[in-house]
Amino acid sequence: MMKEKSLEIMAFAAILATAIASILFSPSAFAKLTTTTTNTSPFPQLPTPSSNPSTINMTSENKNAYTISSGFTRINNFVTTYTITGGIDSIKSSSDLLTSTIIKDFDGNANIGYVKNGLSSQANAQQQQLRQRQNQQQPSLPNPFVAKSVINQTISDAVTNAISSASVSFGGYLQIKCIFGTNLTDYHCNSVSVGG
Repeated sequence: MMKEKSLEIMAFAAILATAIASILFSPSAFAKLTTTTTNTSPFPQLPTPSSNPSTINMTSENKNAYTISSGFTRINNFVTTYTITGGIDSIKSSSDLLTSTIIKDFDGNANIGYVKNGLSSQANAQQQQLRQRQNQQQPSLPNPFVAKSVINQTISDAVTNAISSASVSFGGYLQIKCIFGTNLTDYHCNSVSVGG
């Protein structure tokens, strides 16, 4: 009986040792390390286009920078990057849907109330004074923030311009990258053809 227990224990140990050895010495355990290079292109990481040119992929990435001092938090700047990849014909035919999706997403971002027009404070004051004269209002402090309707129109124009300026390329794939952040004057979209 003692001998049978010893054999069972030895058999279990052999199975366990085989399993551990197969994990430790598998080819994937000796996989080569890959290195990443830095690319200065506005499209540093182009995803592989879908095999279906009618499929459109869109991603968004938000980055915020804050300062916390004396018990207060202040947002310094923020940026939301939208990346659209797909067949050029599908992107062009879905232009309105893509634009409205981006606008709806950006409108839901808490930072939308902090978008500045990017003009100097003197230009801001001049614009505010002009609006006051037009509306015959009492003088007030200039508002450095941009109305949501102006932001939405700027986004719509940037996306539409990038889509309409895209040309057919080999493979018919396109990637558009849009960057919207703290200053309205910096809003832009770029497009690049992607091989199929």
